[in-house]
Amino acid sequence: MIKDKGLETVNKRIILSEGRKEIIFIVPITREIYVCPDTYPYNEFEDKLNEKDLKIPTSPQTISLFYSAFQNIKGEWEFPVSQNLSYLNWESTGNLYLPKSNEEVNNGVILEINPLVDGRGLKMNKSKLIKRLQDNDPLVRFVPFGFKIGDQSWKELEKNPYVQARYGEEGAERMAKLASSYSTPRLNSFNSISKETRKLSGLSSTHWFGTSYLNLSGNLSKLDKGYAHGIQSKKIAS
Repeated sequence: MIKDKGLETVNKRIILSEGRKEIIFIVPITREIYVCPDTYPYNEFEDKLNEKDLKIPTSPQTISLFYSAFQNIKGEWEFPVSQNLSYLNWESTGNLYLPKSNEEVNNGVILEINPLVDGRGLKMNKSKLIKRLQDNDPLVRFVPFGFKIGDQSWKELEKNPYVQARYGEEGAERMAKLASSYSTPRLNSFNSISKETRKLSGLSSTHWFGTSYLNLSGNLSKLDKGYAHGIQSKKIAS
């Protein structure tokens, strides 16, 4: 279990609906409201969650959720959330991988928070994203290739430029603390690409012959099936 002496008490509510237990809870780090998930392919999630006025959490929101859950892994909402990490959990972060070229932005990955997604996949327009990079849009970041992929220590993960860009500095610290609970943290991404490639993001864990893996994936397809903890647009005041 991860220890954090500064973590405040978590508020939680349990709502029993017909034939289904729905857990609504507040993550203390962000004061944001989450609902325990269903599972769908990514391209079906927006419609499903919109029906409930919920959104897919971003990468920083995702790590805040699981980091908080692992503070008290036997808690009323924390336990089912921590168990869901055994499955793929979608993050609302798109990856546009760019090949080496003579263009100003190349040979790396553009990450976009809350990208547009339709039935055909990610709608990440390179020209528009580069303009947003130039305008210092905080929702768009670029990471050159050269960052470590595959198996690495939790300390390496914390300093990994891709992880810092995707989760933010504080999020990378929380990710490192979460990763320290696993035998092998793993970043599934690319170290080069031959053509423009758009991929989705997700977080999961696996256990294989006594080894536990924390999987940060930036190479997912819209057809992959996973969970998303719906997040409400409003927050609860501290």
